[in-house]
Amino acid sequence: APTAEPTEPRRQPATEPAWPEPSEAGETSADPVARPPTSGDVATFVDAYEARYGDDHLPVAVDTDGDGVNEVVFGRVDGDAVAIDVGAWNGSAYEVAFSDTGGPAESLDDLFVRDYNDVPGLEVVTLQSVGASGQSLSVWGIREGRYVRQRAKGGCWTGSHTFGIVGATIELGRITASCDGSPLPRPAWPSDVYEWRGGRWRFAGTQQPDA
Repeated sequence: APTAEPTEPRRQPATEPAWPEPSEAGETSADPVARPPTSGDVATFVDAYEARYGDDHLPVAVDTDGDGVNEVVFGRVDGDAVAIDVGAWNGSAYEVAFSDTGGPAESLDDLFVRDYNDVPGLEVVTLQSVGASGQSLSVWGIREGRYVRQRAKGGCWTGSHTFGIVGATIELGRITASCDGSPLPRPAWPSDVYEWRGGRWRFAGTQQPDA
């Protein structure tokens, strides 16, 4: 089901380690690069992240927006939901440029940062689980240089950027996600199929388990 809209990042007490606040509007790139980042800069940023959140997270360093400079993307569990943070290079250091939450989660199973819609910019996808069999995925992408939630249009996940309840898969241009609310046993639950068209994940039909 749809999750709450992103809230303002929590500010830490002055006694805790300093941590750069997310920039307004979630831009993936800041000012023009004064110098390119090094592997040491990435390591310093990851160390600062672990000092705040611990080491139970998944980091990926990759150029998400095609400007030639790597961003650092983190996935983690925050309370009862998955969360992502995108760190951007500001010319001298990495700082958090975008933070948001995804679907309900007891564990983060995987974090993917790659192209799923064949348009400029990479998607950020989390694969998360609740219990032994409940699995979903959440999707974000870049629009006009900023990360946004990629929401479904139509079907059982309309309006949500999280797809699936007991399973979901994503490939180039296509998401297949199980629907909830069925009176049938779980193995017989249908899945809705979404295809990337017109800048949205649009409902393309319902698929039965034996299809």
